[in-house]
Amino acid sequence: MIFTMLLRTTNWTPLAFLASLPLAVLDAAETARALTGQAGPGEDPKAWFYAGLFSMAEPVEVAEYLLGHRLITTVLSADPAPESPGRSHLDFAPATRETIRRIRAAIAQLQPNMQPAAPEARP
Repeated sequence: MIFTMLLRTTNWTPLAFLASLPLAVLDAAETARALTGQAGPGEDPKAWFYAGLFSMAEPVEVAEYLLGHRLITTVLSADPAPESPGRSHLDFAPATRETIRRIRAAIAQLQPNMQPAAPEARP
């Protein structure tokens, strides 16, 4: 409905809108699409999608906008030192930790220069 209203009330066109987006946004969308296809059979692809979508977020953006989304912030954040209180992600079930590992590996293949958010940026 919003899309239809935009087309009726403005000169807005989807292709012009996409052309106006920063390249990083388009790259993140492509990463999200690619990761979604890598979720295992019967596995919910949402974590893969959101990790890809926010994979290019700056550490401060991860801390600010993903507050409360532990799985995604854990995927996108560097592992804190063993003595750090931020190691709370270790209380994830083994299967979830394996999913985190797989998503990180997939992002690393798609974005070899990606640097995970620093541990102190984690909420």
